[in-house]
Amino acid sequence: MTVNLDNRVRLGGSEEFKDFDAVAEATITPGMLVEVTDIDADGTLHVQPHSTDGGAPALPLFADIVPYSGDQSGSTVPVEDDYASGDYVHVLGVPRFGRVNAILAAGADVTTASDTNAGVYDELTSAGDGTLRTTGSGGTGFAVVRDAVDNSGAAAGATARLITEVE
Repeated sequence: MTVNLDNRVRLGGSEEFKDFDAVAEATITPGMLVEVTDIDADGTLHVQPHSTDGGAPALPLFADIVPYSGDQSGSTVPVEDDYASGDYVHVLGVPRFGRVNAILAAGADVTTASDTNAGVYDELTSAGDGTLRTTGSGGTGFAVVRDAVDNSGAAAGATARLITEVE
C-alpha cells in the first residue's frame, strides 16, 4: 500500500497521540502548531495558530485533517484545506517521538531566513504564526527535522511541508 504524505498530518512514531475537537479562533491549516486560547463553560476548547516566536509548547498540539477515521492512508482530504474561524478543528496532542507532517515557515516570513533551511535533526521551534523554524537564531526547541527542507529563499507565505518528530 502506498501512503500519500500530502494527505496526512499524523505520521506515527508513537501510539500515544491524544486528539480532540476545538473551535478555530482564526484560519488554521492542518499541520499548523496550535495553542488553546479559551475554554467555554461547557468545556469547549478554542485554538489559534501558536503565537510565540521561539516558544516551545508544553504539549505540542497540531491541527489535523478531518475526518480522521483511524486510518488516513486512503484519505483524499488535502492538508491544504484550511479551517475557517469558527469551524471545529481536529487537534492532535503529539507525544515524545510522535511524528507529524508540519509546516516550515517561508524565509521571507521570519527575521533570519536561514532559520527556514532545515537539515535532518535540526531543532525546531515556533515561528509565531503556526509554522515552525529552526532554533538557529534563538528559541526553545521542542521537535526535530526528520527530512531536510530548504525554504530560506521562499517568498512571504510560501510555506513548505516537513516531517517533524517531537523530542
